[in-house]
Amino acid sequence: MRILIPGGSGLVGSAAIPYLLSQGHDIMVLTHRKTVKNNLNFPSNIKVFKLGEPLPTTDAIINLSGARISSLPLTKGRINTLLNSRLQIINYLKEAYTESCNKIFFLQASASGIYANGDNKTIANSIYSKLCQRIESEAFTNFKHCASLRLGVVVGSNGGLVSLLRFLPKIQFIGAQNYVPYIKNEDLARALNFILTHALTGNIDLVSDKFLQVNELLSLCQKDHFGPKFYIPKFVLKLDKRGALLLANQKILPQRLLDKGFNFT
Repeated sequence: MRILIPGGSGLVGSAAIPYLLSQGHDIMVLTHRKTVKNNLNFPSNIKVFKLGEPLPTTDAIINLSGARISSLPLTKGRINTLLNSRLQIINYLKEAYTESCNKIFFLQASASGIYANGDNKTIANSIYSKLCQRIESEAFTNFKHCASLRLGVVVGSNGGLVSLLRFLPKIQFIGAQNYVPYIKNEDLARALNFILTHALTGNIDLVSDKFLQVNELLSLCQKDHFGPKFYIPKFVLKLDKRGALLLANQKILPQRLLDKGFNFT
């Protein structure tokens, strides 16, 4: 399968692209960078395209593109930036593939933050949930064969929460017993291939089948850290909306993947 991955140089792409290559797929990457140096450190058999260049024919698109949530505080202006960066690339791809968009299998990154707290998968009314809803709506409107990938916190060595915690001592939050959906990057890579090969469309929860409380998740992300643990009041997380995302209390199972026989590591 020929697969174009906008935003493929980020955390998810770092694990997904090598795995998809190993499964025999032909991978291409679309980047917003104006200058491409060293092929973005990808092997020479991966073609990197820049915005504005003619795009290749493709069977599927895994759209991971958009401003990074973890890089800056989630102010109202930043939320708009996150939203617009994603809507713009969806519409860019729609225009680029006007003649074939009804045939392309389109996978759009979203987030488990679309849900309210609990285990019944009720859609929340929060600003972050509305962001996810708007992105998903745009993807489904523009591509006939579409799947929204509702990602939990991605745990991988090349970015995301692991990188944010890299230079901090081991930390635990006092009284934090909430459950945070997450997925290991290697499971995410395998799940993307599974979704493609099984042609799954609609809403798909890309989260682990195991539940972790926030402190357990932090321990997983800091498993290679040495030294004592530092205990911090959990209200500190409320000082920044990015931290507040770790206050979610959701028990979400990846039921569609499990029903189809996907096994997590």
